[in-house]
Amino acid sequence: MKKKALIALVIFGTFIGSFAANAIPDMRPYSEKRQDVIDEMSKLIREQREKGDYGCCIEPACDMCFMGHWIWDDGVCRCDELIAQGRTDEICPQCKRGIEEGRCRSTQQTCPFTDIMA
Repeated sequence: MKKKALIALVIFGTFIGSFAANAIPDMRPYSEKRQDVIDEMSKLIREQREKGDYGCCIEPACDMCFMGHWIWDDGVCRCDELIAQGRTDEICPQCKRGIEEGRCRSTQQTCPFTDIMA
């Protein structure tokens, strides 16, 4: 009987502890919480790159495609493929800006827009 009571107490304590942890607001400054989100997004982009689903042409990688704010599904970037196909007018604006700023990491021999900057 004591064993059952102890198990019930542990389960109840775990439930209450879990509830209390979720009920306590995160009092950290906005800048810290924002940085956590950015770090997590960067981690997810790296994972997508390793899987071959994020063919971004700049470093650091764009987040515009990752967020689904371009023509791809969320979490996918194909801008490097567009460069290979000569469809540079379709790469995302963030990648275009990164290339113009000299952050190109395209797998192609040359990056677009670099002759414009010369």
